Amino acid sequence: MHIRDYLAVLELVNEERLRMGLPELERLPSGIPRNSRGCVIANAIPGARVGSERILGSTMRRMSREVRSFVAEFDRNHGSAVDPGALVEGGIEDDKGCLVLA
Repeated sequence: MHIRDYLAVLELVNEERLRMGLPELERLPSGIPRNSRGCVIANAIPGARVGSERILGSTMRRMSREVRSFVAEFDRNHGSAVDPGALVEGGIEDDKGCLVLA
């Protein structure tokens, strides 16, 4: 997965969290692939349910190309909780442990 897709999801999640009066996240939480209520986005946005094109919750949002790409790549994994940061090519942190901004 490309860091651009990861950061697009982080931005979307933080916009929605701020709208809900919740603090921003510094990184995305783990989630269960192919689980509309337990995936990364649903775990980051309380009450959200994620489909292939839209995010349902207190509002309905269409996903950008980068967010759809993230969801498709994430859903290729199997098993229980997966850390999305581990799927990013080259990782998400620099040598000082800071989130890389592409």
